[in-house]
This record gives sequence, structure tokens and C-alpha cells, in this order.
Amino acid sequence: MKVMGEAMINGIIFGSRVKLARQERGYTIEKAAELCDVSESIWRQYERGARFPTINHFIELCKVMEQRPEYFLSNELFDLYKANDRLIEKLNKLPDEDLEILEAAADKMIERISMRANRI
Repeated sequence: MKVMGEAMINGIIFGSRVKLARQERGYTIEKAAELCDVSESIWRQYERGARFPTINHFIELCKVMEQRPEYFLSNELFDLYKANDRLIEKLNKLPDEDLEILEAAADKMIERISMRANRI
């Protein structure tokens, strides 16, 4: 049984997210490569997870695909950002007085957690 190394897994995650971002934008491989100033061959390597871009190409890729760098790099961090964005959307819909109540409740919870941690 062959075990995949962390670098290979990260490459697969990166590649699948590059492909998904391109497809969500409606770009062909040719168009995405052109917009990011890389060859089609290099773009295909990105999508296979066989190659990572240089920092300059990575910055351009994020801009062109309208994604945060975390989207391409980390499962856990990306999931955290998605959850954070969903929570912010919900909070923005609440009236100010409800936000104040939530903030006070959060402060109380943090205080209790700190007190428990200090006892341990």
C-alpha cells in the first residue's frame, strides 16, 4: 500500500482548487493561463498539483480567480474563513440592539472560559 506524503496531498488540494476556481470563473485553461501570464502546460501542471506557482504568479492567480490565498493552500484555514464569512453575513442582518446582546453574551462566555482555564 502506497502512502501519500503531505506534499503530494497539498499538491492535490491546490490543483483541485485551481481547477475549481477556473471553472467557477468560466475560463478555459487557455484563458486562465493567458490571464495569469503562464503557459497552458504550466497551468495544467497547477491543476494536476504537479507544480506550484512562483510567488508572483500565485499573487496573480489569486487576483484573476478572485480568491484569497488561503483558498488554494489549506483545508482547515479555508473552512474557517468560509464559516467566518457565513457568520459575518448573518450578523450583518441583525439590528444593532441584537448585536449588542450577542457581544455581551460573547464577553461573558470568554470570561467564564478564562476563569476555568485559570483554575486548571
